[in-house]
Amino acid sequence: MTSALFKNARAMNLFMARLIIYAKLYGLDGVNIDFEGMNETDRAQFVRFVARISELLRPEGLILSVDVFIPANTKSSRSHDRGELAKYADYIMLMAYDEHWRTSPRAGSVASMPWVTKAVEGTLAEGVPASKLVLGVPFYMRRWEETKSGEGVKVKGYTLTMAEAEELSAKRGAPMQWLETQGQHYFTYVANGKVQKVWVENAASIERKLSLVGKYGLAGMAGWRKGHEKPEVWRTISSIMGK
Repeated sequence: MTSALFKNARAMNLFMARLIIYAKLYGLDGVNIDFEGMNETDRAQFVRFVARISELLRPEGLILSVDVFIPANTKSSRSHDRGELAKYADYIMLMAYDEHWRTSPRAGSVASMPWVTKAVEGTLAEGVPASKLVLGVPFYMRRWEETKSGEGVKVKGYTLTMAEAEELSAKRGAPMQWLETQGQHYFTYVANGKVQKVWVENAASIERKLSLVGKYGLAGMAGWRKGHEKPEVWRTISSIMGK
């Protein structure tokens, strides 16, 4: 879809014009661009697109932020030239989650502390200024169900909100234990003969991740997705971010 958009100047100009119209109509502070699932061949075209829309937004007093994948040897990551995008965007929003995605072949955290730290350091090393880098953290997690088979262990992931994870831990009598290296709680139990594992995201894990904002002098934080968090998470964010 993005390939077709980038090749159609008329459609691209119309798209950008409408973004500005709606931003002004609803009194928004700016525009966030989140293009995912792009082809690697669209990498340079995407930078040119961001450069162009930046030229149009600035005279209107609108802020431009762009979501990017973490540095990794994947098709999705290679489609985002983070260093070049940072030259034109006001903020680069680092999606530091889905370390273990929904269809991952292995159970694990959606954002362990070592993985998030490496993602931040890698993004800075690519030339994204700390003053423009916004750390995206997860308000969700996954329950992993492991099924033994002749080929080993197959896993299936189910998304949980913070409240659902707490309720599940209590209901199953599965106490949470703190994993210092991972920077988060974890619990496990057996249901229907299958092992269930949850690497928990809560106020404690968010607090640990947000320590990177101060450590590296980042621009701020963002969360995905709203409604999956518990109220105390906002108190933690307010305390750390000073707002």
